[in-house]
Amino acid sequence: MRLTMRRTLGTVALSAVLSVALVYCFWCGLELYAVFRGPIPPPHPHRNHDIDSRFPLIHAYLVHGTGDEGGRWYIPPSWIDAVNATETPLPEGVSLTPTTVLDAAYLVVWLCSTQGRMLRNTNIPRVVHQSWRDADVGGWPRGLLPFVEEWLEVATGTSPLQHSPSRHHEFQFEERSGPHSGHPHGPRYPPPPLPPLHPSPSTALLSHAYFLWTDTGMSSLLHAIATSTHTPHASIPGVGPTYRHLPRPVERADFWRVQVLRWIGGVYADTDARPLREPAGWVQGADLRAWRDAGGRVFDSPQIVGPYGPPEGVDRLYGGLFEGTRGVEEGEGEGDGEARVNIILGIEADDEESWRMGYHYPVQLTQWTLASAPHHPILEGYTERLCLAVHEALTNVSEGVDGRESVLSALDPVDLTGPVAVTAATRAYLDDALKAAGSTFDTAFTSRLPPRSSTSNSKSRSPPPASGAVSKPLLDTLILPITAFSPGRSTYWHNMGSKPVTHPDARVQHMAQGTWRKGRVGWGHWGVEVGKACRTVLGMCRDWRKID
Repeated sequence: MRLTMRRTLGTVALSAVLSVALVYCFWCGLELYAVFRGPIPPPHPHRNHDIDSRFPLIHAYLVHGTGDEGGRWYIPPSWIDAVNATETPLPEGVSLTPTTVLDAAYLVVWLCSTQGRMLRNTNIPRVVHQSWRDADVGGWPRGLLPFVEEWLEVATGTSPLQHSPSRHHEFQFEERSGPHSGHPHGPRYPPPPLPPLHPSPSTALLSHAYFLWTDTGMSSLLHAIATSTHTPHASIPGVGPTYRHLPRPVERADFWRVQVLRWIGGVYADTDARPLREPAGWVQGADLRAWRDAGGRVFDSPQIVGPYGPPEGVDRLYGGLFEGTRGVEEGEGEGDGEARVNIILGIEADDEESWRMGYHYPVQLTQWTLASAPHHPILEGYTERLCLAVHEALTNVSEGVDGRESVLSALDPVDLTGPVAVTAATRAYLDDALKAAGSTFDTAFTSRLPPRSSTSNSKSRSPPPASGAVSKPLLDTLILPITAFSPGRSTYWHNMGSKPVTHPDARVQHMAQGTWRKGRVGWGHWGVEVGKACRTVLGMCRDWRKID
């Protein structure tokens, strides 16, 4: 009897293991197919003619818009008209008709700072940044164009996100007519799910500046940062050398997105991320309320910190952009005094300490979408940490280029420049405030654990919401719940609390097009896949490389 029972249990256990193995092999097969296939191929040249009909804003502002080899830009005409109407004197070196992407970016910095063109309840400029290798839209992966079109709709104030919010649960193709319609003979593509919150009068139809930066424009910005600062930190190399030493395009893209927010400010979004709510309305009054961590400790509304001015020693051109800075436009606050958010971050992983899959931290932040005011300490800390890490990696290496590249190639991009690096800089910035409250980063920002009784003497009139999927401001930092930038995760496997894209918390959806992948598979990729399997099935191999 016992022998039969043991055999039965053994058979059940073996069947379970084989089932898990088969499911995982199928999953790996899909992953390998995506890698073997490589990025989505560009369309055949004879099909480029339909861009003007299917993506009218891309055609107007990226194909035929204002720009140079460094990129393309859109600055709302009303912003320029406001300067002409008031005859506001321009700072030295700034023109209302910029000829380069860097000049246009500097103009937008000045316009936002002097006219108060900020995201609601924040000091973050109303400007969206995206980047690609070049501005030849006809050669881009076809799957990216609908998402870029949606960001341009947000920028120009023509986004359906600003209209008919009662339709936010519909997932159907729509037909529209007019100058910003889709294909004139039928549906364009599934419209973005509209937000369940009605846009308030202060955010409806708020336009945003928009920048598409090419590799040339990215290099020009980094050169400007390096040459504008006359008193760089003595212990670290400049951003220019650090950028050039990074061996992978994905690492350089990671580093650059932080630098553009550090120097210009605004919202950065990957080209395969789609907006679900316009950035101007990302931060509502409810997002700034007191909240409790998983241990029951109460945290009040954000403190009055910043905005941050340019560092000491910058040249007159850049420093003059921040002179005459004033508050946000009238009517954009909600009675929260002067306490405003200076940086917005989202969560990509919210896992248990003992089982965090392929993630370095139990609570790990995203990097496909970031929003910040210029010169925030988190961005400064990220930059200093990365420059130091690159400097230390190269300290004992010969001057040969091959030697430098091999040393840096051995470092994991996810840890060096990616989400792990962003999370580490954020943890360092908030560490003192969390320790003072007797909490930790993972305890404070997880949504998994139910709250216990409060241990704080908060002066809030209304009780703070229970720990969970709520926005959590601390100091001048707002960390949104996982649904904000990671909605729509699978409900069957490792959901981590992510809600559907129709949920009110959803702001951006990352479509994970994988355009950074290599076109071929090498031995390094197999090691990455083995490590992924080890983390998924056994919860081990956490320090193995995550990108080939």
